[in-house]
Amino acid sequence: MGLGQSSRDVYCEAPRATVLMAIHQAARDIGHMLETNDILGSVLVQTSFGLQSVKLRVSVVPSGTGSLVQVQGASDDVWGAGGRKGADKFFTALGRRLADPQPPTRECPSCHRSMPREAAECPQCQATSDAWS
Repeated sequence: MGLGQSSRDVYCEAPRATVLMAIHQAARDIGHMLETNDILGSVLVQTSFGLQSVKLRVSVVPSGTGSLVQVQGASDDVWGAGGRKGADKFFTALGRRLADPQPPTRECPSCHRSMPREAAECPQCQATSDAWS
């Protein structure tokens, strides 16, 4: 492992497909996905820690009756604090997504922006739910 890098593995009692979906949602919660490969079960996520940009390589592999989530974080600092804190932020978001897999937001079919799940009208483009059906 090089300078500014951190690695951590966590076992989840959930099938690979469920964990992979939660990884995608957690990645969107903390930053944005740079690349995904659902066949290999890996996602490259970019997030931040303070003023640093942190890249997280997240992979999920089947393990026994559950899945093993592996996170490798890289940042600009020599101590690897950005990578560790980025992984902490990711695992917190992943835990929330595995506990409640429904996203608190949904995508507006008109403008494709994120909006509250219960909203009857998109706050960005003012499209109403009547126009969505």
